[in-house]
Amino acid sequence: VPITDLSKKLAAIASRFYDYPSRDLVVTGVTGTNGKTTIAYQLAEAYCNLKNECDKSLKLYDQVWKTFQGHINEHRWGIAFWKTGQKEKGMALVEKSLIKYEKLGLDNYDLAGMYAFKGEKEKSYVILEKYNWLWGSPYLIQHDPLFDNIRNDQQFKDLLKKILDEKAEARDRIDKLEEKGEL
Repeated sequence: VPITDLSKKLAAIASRFYDYPSRDLVVTGVTGTNGKTTIAYQLAEAYCNLKNECDKSLKLYDQVWKTFQGHINEHRWGIAFWKTGQKEKGMALVEKSLIKYEKLGLDNYDLAGMYAFKGEKEKSYVILEKYNWLWGSPYLIQHDPLFDNIRNDQQFKDLLKKILDEKAEARDRIDKLEEKGEL
């Protein structure tokens, strides 16, 4: 059977033959001057920690590292390796990142998480107790796999409750100001 303009119809024929694979395809593009690497990290974390698709996460992290080396967040890549059963490789990346954070004097959320991940609870709690809890952090820590080793500790639960209560009070103050038209 002769087909006119076959080359123009091949894509549609192939799509139908393979049961329209693009319907299940998710494409994300990130453009611009600033923030692409951060977004790539966040997408990789979402794949691994929210969708439990750590293999996709590893591919994305690999692309990020090929594009821009020298990141200090290798512990996030390490978590993805850990969750896919590559525990030695994962722990090595967490250790490497931990050393960088300590050398840079970064007493922050991620350093506390790496200490918690390694089972160094007291070091983690020292940082968490003095940490400046920004709006997203109290919600993130509830699901962040770095804190899985301490999540069931009473000390962790008490700290989280205190932080969430403080955020609720702040929200209430903001709501009242908005009601008065002062915001």
